[in-house]
Parts: sequence; structure tokens; C-alpha cells
Amino acid sequence: MTLESILLNGLAVITTGLIVGAIFSLVAAGVTIMYGTIWFPNAANGQFFMLAALLMWSLVVSWGLPPFVGAVVVIVGSIPFSLVLEKFLIRPFYNVPNRNIVYFIMTLGLAQIFAGVFTGTYGRWSDQYSLPAAWPGAIMLGPFPFPR
Repeated sequence: MTLESILLNGLAVITTGLIVGAIFSLVAAGVTIMYGTIWFPNAANGQFFMLAALLMWSLVVSWGLPPFVGAVVVIVGSIPFSLVLEKFLIRPFYNVPNRNIVYFIMTLGLAQIFAGVFTGTYGRWSDQYSLPAAWPGAIMLGPFPFPR
């Protein structure tokens, strides 16, 4: 292995880690904002994120839209979807005692519905990629690389 390939592999690992970390931080920020500001425990926050991601992927890959246009379509389309969910699922429970438990159970059920719809629509597939070793000749013990 050349020094150039080692540096490129290291850069790929760092970039992938930063992207995945940014995605996780967006989902965590959504949970924090929802619960911290309006005391709404949303168990389906990740499913809403996955809905937007899969819709964006479908628009770009299947329909051939440019990524920026797909993002705008997903953002604009999420507004009426969110308003309908709020009106029919959340608003009826505004004056219920212990509504946080009701909200949590409701969004947990919504997450299961979304998971079933996503599995039925997109299937149970996953692309698995092996990450390059942190350095050549490393021994991998689980997810941890150790030099020889």
C-alpha cells in the first residue's frame, strides 16, 4: 500500500464519520428541540427523518431530479404532511391529563407504522460496505484496529 492510498483511506474514514455524526446530531437536535421546548416526547423522530431521506432518494434516483430540487420538494411536501398529522393525531390530546405518555405511545405506534410502510415499499435490504483498515497490516478485533 502506498502512502497516497493510506491517506485517501484515512480521509474516507474521517469524512464518513463526520457525515454520519452530522446525521445523528440532526436527529438528536430534533428530539431535544421537540421535548425541550414543547414537552412533546416524539418516538417517531427518526422515522420522520428516514421518511424524508427515502423520499429524497426516490426523487433523485428514480425520478432523476437534481438533489437540490428533490430537497426542496421534500421540505415543501413535509409541511402539509406535518400539519395533517398535528391536526388529526396530536390536537385531540391537547387537554388530556398525562398527555406526554399519550404522545409517546402514539408516536411509537406511528414509528411502527412507518417502519412497516418503508419495509413494504423499499424492502428489507441493506448495502454493507467494509471500511478500510486504519493502517496496513492492522489486526481487527471487533471494530478496533490494532497494529501487528
